[in-house]
Amino acid sequence: PMRSNIGARGRRVRLISGLIHLLGAAVLAAAALLGLLPLWVCWIALAVAIYVICWWVILFAILPIGVRTQQEAGSVEPGTAESAPVSARLRAKLVATSVIAAIVFVLIYVLLVYKPIGLNDIPFLPQFDSSRGTQ
Repeated sequence: PMRSNIGARGRRVRLISGLIHLLGAAVLAAAALLGLLPLWVCWIALAVAIYVICWWVILFAILPIGVRTQQEAGSVEPGTAESAPVSARLRAKLVATSVIAAIVFVLIYVLLVYKPIGLNDIPFLPQFDSSRGTQ
């Protein structure tokens, strides 16, 4: 009984935390649209959001690399699953994730700011008329 109460409380805390983050993002967006925030604050928030998304995607790609299960190692600890990792080496994976995410972020920045590759350079996309919308 005690364990289920802790689980329910944890779910409530996560729900409230998610709602607070969503509300904060909505307030930031509304303030930006109303001109209450300087533009550089919005760009920094966008940059942080892009980096965090890249970081998480890369972390989930790196996590399974080099993992040996207890079954493969031949020593299963009692009370654990055979598929549990022997040594996950999380610190090294977190450092690698941060470095790779920084490199990917710089590539995204260069593509967005300097535009070395335009949409018309991608052969399988339809050709876009760049003169539309300008006078």
